[in-house]
Amino acid sequence: MKEILFIILELKRATIDSDIEHEKQCQIAIVQCHDKNYYRDYVTDRSVKNIYLYGLAFCNRSCKAIFEDVSQKIK
Repeated sequence: MKEILFIILELKRATIDSDIEHEKQCQIAIVQCHDKNYYRDYVTDRSVKNIYLYGLAFCNRSCKAIFEDVSQKIK
């Protein structure tokens, strides 16, 4: 059976171009992925071995990204 890597991206717009605001919006994006169970439909799929959540925040030309591996939490 082929193993699948599943990536979920949630993008947010930072209102202020600062590291603190970017970090805050990235965290909000990750929390939203959990709150809305974006990965729920893929948890029971045996071919999906890894699920990664990425929170990205943008403002003008700068951006920040954080990620969380939820593979171990859900299996």
